Amino acid sequence: PNHRILTIETILELKVDHWNAVRLEADDEQGYSVRRLLKTALRSTPKWIVIGEVKSVEAGKEGIPLDVEIRIK
Repeated sequence: PNHRILTIETILELKVDHWNAVRLEADDEQGYSVRRLLKTALRSTPKWIVIGEVKSVEAGKEGIPLDVEIRIK
């Protein structure tokens, strides 16, 4: 289908075999935190956002809920 899939990771490891997949890499040193990329991703109205492995320290600092599935319709 014509759905956009966005992945957000600190290290690009996920491989999404989809023609409309966009991979975003977080890098705190350059100012691209997982939280900032997630806000940006939500503006692009993807069907799916997949956040790769996030260390618990980063999750606590960023305030990112874990084990939550958000479906965008």
